[in-house]
Amino acid sequence: MAQKIIKMIQGDYIEKPDFALKSIGASIDFEHTSATYNHNKARSYWNWIRLWNYAQPPDLLQESFQDPLNPYSSTTAPDQDGAYSVFKKPSTYWMSSFPPNVTPGNCWAFAGDRGQVTIRLAQKVYLSNITLQHIPKTISLSGNLDSAPKDFVIYGMESPPREEVFLGAFQFQPESIIQMFPLQNQPPRAFAAVKVKISSNWGNPRLTCLYRVRVHGSITPPRELKLEPLS
Repeated sequence: MAQKIIKMIQGDYIEKPDFALKSIGASIDFEHTSATYNHNKARSYWNWIRLWNYAQPPDLLQESFQDPLNPYSSTTAPDQDGAYSVFKKPSTYWMSSFPPNVTPGNCWAFAGDRGQVTIRLAQKVYLSNITLQHIPKTISLSGNLDSAPKDFVIYGMESPPREEVFLGAFQFQPESIIQMFPLQNQPPRAFAAVKVKISSNWGNPRLTCLYRVRVHGSITPPRELKLEPLS
């Protein structure tokens, strides 16, 4: 019951496996990811009081929610057969992580309104959806959400070679803090990495903030998917 209440508070109703989680072995491909917003300019002030620091690493996007009412948080991890199961492990910082990725300024930021992040998945995945998350306007210290991403494109990537396959173009609406986007193109193949390429934000000329990126799909082909013949 408590977990349902927490989800209602967060507005988080996405109940799909997230293959972008760092805890299951996914990682950031820094070679194909924009630089983090400059540390010297990454602080926001109001009347000489520092409000927050934007200089967070991009792997912040891969953090998952931890239940503050339960120090033994659920984590998804691969077992010996490569299947994914849920187990319980103690959290050493559960009291300070409610929630770890939706508090103002606790985001990954890049300069301007154009940038990208590439996530290497722990194993190849047949992709179906992408979820982006931002803070609600009600807790924004600046009173607006102009640093939220707006228009973006998703690519599936192979490694190697670094082939990029267009999977869809979307627009994030900051009024909804968590939005899941069904991929417009779902080719009959699994991908080793996902690139999120942002081409605009909602008006901030200095930076764009991302709070969390989730990658959904399956490690086995969907039944309705017609696989490409093996060569």
